[in-house]
Amino acid sequence: MPGPPSPWSNILPTERSLKISELQKYIYRENDKEFRLNEISRNELSEVELENLGDNDIATKPAAVLVPLITNVAGDEIDSIILMTRTMTVSHHKGQVSFPGGMVEVSDEDVVQTALRETQEETGISPESFEIMGTRSPTHTRSRNGIITPVLATCDVSVVSQFDPSSGEVDTLHVVPVAGLLAPDSYVSELWDFPTMSATIHMYFVRDTNGLPVFIWGATAHILTDVLHCLNSGTFH
Repeated sequence: MPGPPSPWSNILPTERSLKISELQKYIYRENDKEFRLNEISRNELSEVELENLGDNDIATKPAAVLVPLITNVAGDEIDSIILMTRTMTVSHHKGQVSFPGGMVEVSDEDVVQTALRETQEETGISPESFEIMGTRSPTHTRSRNGIITPVLATCDVSVVSQFDPSSGEVDTLHVVPVAGLLAPDSYVSELWDFPTMSATIHMYFVRDTNGLPVFIWGATAHILTDVLHCLNSGTFH
């Protein structure tokens, strides 16, 4: 059934912009809020319950994705976002739109290194091209056997010249304007019923800078919606 409107639907289209400073504040505020809520939850649980907080019954597979945010010439606003369409030969999520990223490897120092390494392997963009802003809370895939940590990073539009997509994993690299994502008709949501829960599914219908249609949904749209919550407005402060 139809879901709620976009979180920014009450903001005039002409006033919708994504400021770096607002995103930094949002990351800090939301991560701090989630940390404090987790601390409260743990402090209120008994020792016996604490022993059962793990995911021993779920074979979780940690992964990380990079959310590449291209800044404008002035460097104070996010102009566009890099996404990719996966090939039909990859083992999972064939033909779907996603952020660059992949599974955490033993040799990775942390999820940031995972995201940067996978991004270079898939897109050709060097890690030195990005300035890390921070991470957001991990997202579970629908199968619940995957945990994806979003790593947010800014870069200059010149990274487009480095595009060298992996032929085995990437069909197309997309530069999607933020203005397109925030346009009145670009976003829609639906409420889906699952055996144990109901969930809001976010979807975006946009075009990249080359005019190619891009359909974004699933975990990628969930992460993207979280990022776009920090619009330059007091609504979410």
